[in-house]
Amino acid sequence: MFTHSMCGQTYVLLNNETLLPIEKALNKPGLNFHPGIKPYDNNEISNIIDIDSVFNSKNHFPNLLKVIKEKRSSIEILPLISGTFAYGKDTSTLALGNGSCGALLNANFTRLGISGYYQSGVSKFPRYISDQIKATNIVPGNGYAHQTNYNTINYRNFGGYISYSPSKLFNFTLGHGKNFFGNGYRSMLLSDVANNYTFFRINTTIGKFKYTQLYSNFKDISSSTYSDYFSMSDKFGAFHYLSWNIAPWLNASFFETVIWPGKDDNLHRGFDISYLNPVSFYRPIEYSIGSSDNSLMGLNLSVNAGFNHMLYGQIMLDEFLLSQVRTTITHHWLQRQTTEWGWWANKQAIQLGYRWFDAFFTQNLNWRTEYNYVPPYTYSHTGGLLNYGHENQPLAHVLGANFHEIISILNFQRGHWYIELKNIYQILGKDTGSANYGSNIYLDYQTYENLYQNYAGQGITSKIFFNQLKVGYVVLPASNLSIQFGFLNRVESNANFSYSTNYIFGGLSTSLSNLYRDF
Repeated sequence: MFTHSMCGQTYVLLNNETLLPIEKALNKPGLNFHPGIKPYDNNEISNIIDIDSVFNSKNHFPNLLKVIKEKRSSIEILPLISGTFAYGKDTSTLALGNGSCGALLNANFTRLGISGYYQSGVSKFPRYISDQIKATNIVPGNGYAHQTNYNTINYRNFGGYISYSPSKLFNFTLGHGKNFFGNGYRSMLLSDVANNYTFFRINTTIGKFKYTQLYSNFKDISSSTYSDYFSMSDKFGAFHYLSWNIAPWLNASFFETVIWPGKDDNLHRGFDISYLNPVSFYRPIEYSIGSSDNSLMGLNLSVNAGFNHMLYGQIMLDEFLLSQVRTTITHHWLQRQTTEWGWWANKQAIQLGYRWFDAFFTQNLNWRTEYNYVPPYTYSHTGGLLNYGHENQPLAHVLGANFHEIISILNFQRGHWYIELKNIYQILGKDTGSANYGSNIYLDYQTYENLYQNYAGQGITSKIFFNQLKVGYVVLPASNLSIQFGFLNRVESNANFSYSTNYIFGGLSTSLSNLYRDF
């Protein structure tokens, strides 16, 4: 899929298919760019590459309304419409569908960018997604799920931002949306899985460094009764992400965050100004204020191995005790017998990935393969107000924790046409009854089942095969409006049940952001 260049300070859509041709063009050794901080600033990308030449394409249809179009200014309004169908079978015959409508506004000026959208939709989902919605009351990637009288789900979503760049060094953005840190399809640090949230972001670029400060207002449903968005309990997050282009082919990025509740012991706490310090590590601050807030740290690495190859990886440290890690490693790899391996509180998520642009020596064919590992109880805390989640959804991986995952995604694009083959294999440990085996990040981690001998996939070990083939044609690149058709196959099996979901789908789709339904 495609986007188009715009003056001002707007951002490229945070959508993997939209970003693919841009990331291919940016994967060149020697470019002083920081691809692990998303969404990308249109203006920043345009200083490196000609976006129009990357896409080699123009809109087939004009924007619905263009009020101003000058050298450095424009205002446009775009329709957001979707109408898709699906037919197939899982436990019964499936007749699925999705319909939504809304509008997108983009306003671009010399140093200022303004964007906003509203979208309302109604959908009927297959069983595996419906089960997730029943458990969380949330449409994955969107907002609260409102049940209708026709066994369908109604949802509404809104987002937008005001972005200002006083100079090339700084950018300030106040928005309601999503952010992403990393080079992978998933992120162990901060991903775009959850619904939109309110944030304030400061990007500072000096030489080979780019430093992101992100302050966010998250919401928790598990601790309150839902009536509308503002009725949900507040929780807050403060993030530091320092990206360093060490060499023309090597980038290292350092990540830290702290999550805290809006109320402590029934007292209003609000945003804690102690975490506004732009340079201090959060763990010492947490100790200095006598807090039990939730801190996480991580590292992101990427290597450009030639013009068409990228190696990348992440490690995220939720809790870490070196002696316990050493015991587990020696037990598994050196076969040293002990019963004290797999301590429940050692929680380190790992990602390893590889990208091949113009794969198999075929122009416009791109391949990604990725491995993700998250042990039990990672990202969890004493409940929803302190865990690494927002609106009953994870802030990192869509599966939460307690899993292994292998991903393969093959894309081909030419002009407005695209085709994608996605294959995913997951081993996920699910809870049984009231037992907490570490998959659900919203459960209190103090209710763990075993002190030792914990491993990814424990509990009810479920194996999931997800396969999807999608073919489409982009109608309106600016809003990612496309006509698409495809086939989905999903098989899940464990000791208690086994079932498969198979259906064909097609129609008109507008996707401003990623919607992860591949779990």
